This record gives sequence, C-alpha cells and structure tokens, in this order.
Amino acid sequence: MKRLITAGLIGLLLQNWGCSFLDLSGGCGNEIIKEIIAPDQKYKVIIFQRDCGATTGYSTQISFMPANEKLPNKEGNIFSCDSDHGKVRLGPGGGPPVEVKWKEGNILEIIHDTDARIFFAANERSGVKIEYAKKTFDYGQMSNIYCNGARGRVLCSSISVARAPVEYVVSPLGGFIIMRYRVVTRMYWRTQ
Repeated sequence: MKRLITAGLIGLLLQNWGCSFLDLSGGCGNEIIKEIIAPDQKYKVIIFQRDCGATTGYSTQISFMPANEKLPNKEGNIFSCDSDHGKVRLGPGGGPPVEVKWKEGNILEIIHDTDARIFFAANERSGVKIEYAKKTFDYGQMSNIYCNGARGRVLCSSISVARAPVEYVVSPLGGFIIMRYRVVTRMYWRTQ
C-alpha cells in the first residue's frame, strides 16, 4: 500500500513537472486594454499589458490580427515598450500609455511616450504600413479603480498617481532619494 501511495505521489509530481515545460508563455499573462477595428473591418489592433511576474515591470504591447481572432498569450507582434524603470508615467494597464489611429489608406499610426523604452516596432504587417510618433503624455492626475466581488457588496480600491514636484529626501543610508510621484491608495466597500 505504501508503494502504491508513493508511486502515485511521484506520478503527480512528474505530471506537474512535465506540464510546466508545456507552458510556452513563460509564466506571462496578457490583459487587454483596448481593441481598435480597422475601417475595412478585416483587421483589429489590440493594445494590451503583458505581465511576466514579480521580477519584471508591466509592458505595453500591440498585436495586429484578423478581426475574428482572439489575442494569444504571446508578445505583441507589431509593438512593445516599457517605462524604462519609471521614466514614463504609467497608463491604464500598468505600462506606458500608447494611442493607435487608423489613417487614410492602409496606414496605422502608433503614438508612444517620448521616454518609453521601445523593444520592438514593426514597419508593416499584412500590407498595412505602420508609422510611429512620439508624444509627452499628460502628467496630470491618473486614477484606476478596481473592484472585486459579485452582486451586493464589493471591495474596491482606487490608486491615484499624480506628478509631484521633485523633492530631495535624505536617505537613512546616506545620499538622496528623488521623489517624482505622489501615490494615494484608498479602499472602500461599494454596494452594486
């Protein structure tokens, strides 16, 4: 009986170990921020946040695909950027903000923050030309509200980030710390 239980436990461990190699996403996940359908309705552009765990920051990525397809758990196929260790204000998904516009003909314009660190930027996809523009996004107040729960009472938290004047604070370890942002977090119950 002991051998049977031991064999069963070893089998479960091997199964879990084997399945971990099949996770081709590398432990990453995508969260869709916005979908923009092309004027001809054939294609769509998906702006999404990609999160690859605690040791990496969020990145903003863009994929171009047929309008009837779903976003796979892969990197963006036309654009990828991050905040370059906090040099850029974070957008709605936790990575740098971007804007996408369809222009006349088969031209797609991607507007990204001037200070964003660009990892990948395609010039063309499926016959659509891709143009890029830089912009300094408004560093005013930004607020995200997240609520968890179903019907009835739900727990919500709001996170507000505002650009603050640069402050120099003496660190207990010596040297200075530059404070660039003011973050306010609030948690509350809401009835739906």
